[in-house]
Amino acid sequence: MKKILLSAVAVFAFSFANAQELVSSKGENYLPQEGDWSIGFSANSALKFVGNAFNGTSGNEVNFNSNDAQKLPGFTNSITFLGKKFTADNKADRYTANFLFSYEKPKDVDATTQFGLIAGYGKEWRKGSTRLQGFYGFDGLVGFGIPQKDAFNFLVGAQGFVGAEYFVFPKVGLGAQYTYAVAIGYQKSKDANTGVESSKFGFNIGNTNTGLGTASVLLNLYF
Repeated sequence: MKKILLSAVAVFAFSFANAQELVSSKGENYLPQEGDWSIGFSANSALKFVGNAFNGTSGNEVNFNSNDAQKLPGFTNSITFLGKKFTADNKADRYTANFLFSYEKPKDVDATTQFGLIAGYGKEWRKGSTRLQGFYGFDGLVGFGIPQKDAFNFLVGAQGFVGAEYFVFPKVGLGAQYTYAVAIGYQKSKDANTGVESSKFGFNIGNTNTGLGTASVLLNLYF
């Protein structure tokens, strides 16, 4: 996380000396405008808060691919894709999708398939009149997962975010974002040996282990 933040700070600090030019030498606008769309992704997913939502306890690290009976599978280590529709020069609707699919077939062992999806819709507001833009807003979230045979996860939640973005090229933005989320989760599973079914509800605030939010790097393309 420190490397991510330091890299972002370095980019933003360098940008101040060149942040006044809003039109390229070819006449292209650097900044998004009303009616524009964007596509992008967040490396280092901001949705790593889900684990405790499945059991209501703290300090319980959760891994989507875990086979450890003491850990409850959740949505982690995936990439969040982000789409935006600008309803004004400084305001946008946001559409997020956090998707994970894995398939594993060890020798002489049955294949394991795992699937997870978290979708979100939200609002974003932007500040700044140069190529360096600040932004903030919120997303509503809903998700489900099938982490193993006879198991099912479901959650609803919301996240707030704040960040900054620098337009390195016309309509190409590189930035950093800090996200803080809350969620209510449900898990249903069946013991492979006894066939006994169990279910759990839970509530989680912030990152699974620390209770803090999550920093991530953003790359967005506008058109």
